[in-house]
Amino acid sequence: MADHHHASELEHGAAGRKAAAVVFIVGITALIVALDRFGVFGPGHEGGEERAEPATEQSGPVPPPEPSARVEEEASVGGNESLLPLSVTGNYSGSEIRTAGYSEGMSFSLEMSLDQRGRAVYGNYSNSAGDAGNLKGEVEGEVFSGRTESLMLPGNFCDFEAEARQSGVIIQGEFHCTTGDRSRFTLKRR
Repeated sequence: MADHHHASELEHGAAGRKAAAVVFIVGITALIVALDRFGVFGPGHEGGEERAEPATEQSGPVPPPEPSARVEEEASVGGNESLLPLSVTGNYSGSEIRTAGYSEGMSFSLEMSLDQRGRAVYGNYSNSAGDAGNLKGEVEGEVFSGRTESLMLPGNFCDFEAEARQSGVIIQGEFHCTTGDRSRFTLKRR
């Protein structure tokens, strides 16, 4: 009887250790996803591979990038400041309204952290529906377009096209996703 009681205690202890290990692993995974969502790994981190572009550490809003020598030269030759690319660097927040798909008509909060280098833009996003991921895009005139890649739903890509207004302070556009979801969004730089 004593051996049976002792064996039962050992089984319960092993089950508790297994449960604690699972909780620990899930917690570490959530921490890594949250850190990636907030750009701790930098905009160059994507899918476990480092890009050739140098990653910059961010503490607060990202300063606007220095214009390239070619763009400065074009602006000085023509005397036309409109040749400088519009800057969408910074942290944005706003809303996303689903216009087609599974959750049509629902509204979500949406946040993006963007880093523009010349016309190229890199960043990450998250929304209140529990989705988060990376994005790549470019600015051409007042149009900001590109693609998001979900970290929560592997294989889900959303192409987007947006108009940048008020010198990049407001971004309004639409997502068209591989899942069939479509959304309109409006973001404002914080």
